[in-house]
Amino acid sequence: MDNYKNENTSINLTYKKDKIHEELNNYKYSPLRITLIYLFFGAVWVLSSDVVLSKIVSNQALLSKINIIKGWFYVAVTAVLVYSLISRLIIRIHKQENKLIDSYEELSETYKELEVSKQDLQVQYKVLVEYKEKLYKLAYQDHLTLLPNRRLFYHDLSKKINEAKEDECFVLLLIDVDNFKYVNDIYGHDYGDKTLLNISQRIQCLINDHMKLYRIGGDEFAIYIEGKADLTFIHQFASSIIDDFKKNLHISTKTTVSMSIGISMFPETTKDLNDLVKFADVALYKAKDAGKGTYSIFEASLKRYMDEKILFEEKLKLALANDEFILHFQPQVDFNTGEIRGFEALIRWVNEDLGFVPPNRFIPIAEETKIIIEIGEWVLKTAIEFGSKLNMGDKKYIISVNISVVQWMQDNFVEVVENALKDYQFSEEYLELEITESILIHSFDQTISKLHKLREKGIKVALDDFGTGYSSLNYLKELPISTLKIDKTFIDDILVEKSKNEHILNAIITLGHQFGLEVIAEGVETQEQLSYLYNNKCDTIQGYIYSKPLDQQKIDGFISSFDTGYDGHTKCIIKREKESIHTIK
Repeated sequence: MDNYKNENTSINLTYKKDKIHEELNNYKYSPLRITLIYLFFGAVWVLSSDVVLSKIVSNQALLSKINIIKGWFYVAVTAVLVYSLISRLIIRIHKQENKLIDSYEELSETYKELEVSKQDLQVQYKVLVEYKEKLYKLAYQDHLTLLPNRRLFYHDLSKKINEAKEDECFVLLLIDVDNFKYVNDIYGHDYGDKTLLNISQRIQCLINDHMKLYRIGGDEFAIYIEGKADLTFIHQFASSIIDDFKKNLHISTKTTVSMSIGISMFPETTKDLNDLVKFADVALYKAKDAGKGTYSIFEASLKRYMDEKILFEEKLKLALANDEFILHFQPQVDFNTGEIRGFEALIRWVNEDLGFVPPNRFIPIAEETKIIIEIGEWVLKTAIEFGSKLNMGDKKYIISVNISVVQWMQDNFVEVVENALKDYQFSEEYLELEITESILIHSFDQTISKLHKLREKGIKVALDDFGTGYSSLNYLKELPISTLKIDKTFIDDILVEKSKNEHILNAIITLGHQFGLEVIAEGVETQEQLSYLYNNKCDTIQGYIYSKPLDQQKIDGFISSFDTGYDGHTKCIIKREKESIHTIK
């Protein structure tokens, strides 16, 4: 509205100015007009009056007197006429003068308004500049770390590639925070944000003026390194990032995170932007597969590796729907009674194209892609269904089910277990869930809470692979678990450096008993291992010395042959026919 008003005022002033100018131009001819009028009337009067008087008056004396009167009359009339004309002119000039005064005042007011409008425009311009800066930040800046974001990352790299000269080159590093999801799950998103901010500041301290750091995703960063960098420098720089994060992050609690890094180079790797990022991503996944907390530089063989991995993942996603998973069950024998204590459910995958795929190959990928949640639920339900059928007789057996850390971290995990038990009417006291020590580092408090809920319902919980992870006396003291499973590596080493390993095994067994836990040794294969464990009062044995994992159809046959073929009182595998000790393979 203000702009519209100012525009109208300007038009009016221009119109008035032109009008006044036009009228003032007319005034410069006014003296000439007055003179001409005077001459006209004078000439008409003189000529006409003389002619008329000469015809009417013949007396010269009288005519002379009349001419004197006529002259004065002419003077009087012309004086009045001249006065009238000059008065009109002066009045018109006064009017124009007043108009000029009014126009000047209006012009002054307009000038003041324009000054105000100018100030308003300056304020609006400043607001627009600030708004533009905000839009730029929203479009190109990460709100948490204030680093350039993914959009600017692609914009900058696209510009660099398009404007690159023949000998121009650069290096791209993609950085991913390993297992960052667990930081959010354990400590909350506020703590996770503080962690990401700390990480970004730490990385910024490691880069120089020839590098630029971006945050391109939740826990993903990218570094652009200008110019050709030799491989020695790349190795040193990537190592410096990884080594720096081996130190604690300085937040409210001592937290350590590891970094995986994928590296590609322009133009050596590729000249295409999307491929450059994709290949760095391929190298990143290779670093993660190598155990995380490391780096990998892209090379042609990695692309084949990634293609194979993607194909593998696709087959894994379809495996459950195609009924490619089966469960085998490995028996556990109680040393104290000589009876079968129960069976551990072990998943197997047989694919038409891949053949038999070992668990240590597909489970890490299933965990990484979260497919393990579905698979784990299927294993739990299938094992419980099998257990409910097995326990229909007089004898009851414990069914042990391995639980993935990803599956365990689900908020509804306890509810899923309860529903499976209810669906197959399986008694809680015969279900044992096996968790690994790695679960403890992801969320100790959350784990304790879930363990208490499970134990309150009568469900057994075993700490699997004990001795290889993050175990401590404090953990064992606080964990509401029922069973301790000694890792196979300790069993394998019984006859290697005998005295040293004996002390370790004795300590584990004694420790378990002091905390009131049942101790199970898994991976037992030889008579020497069996004898040692028996002499050191290990409670339960699992391994090939009794049986390899069996499919469901063979379990009844195994139970029958075990009950009739072995002497339980000797707590060893000794055939009644006193044949030599053997291992079932």
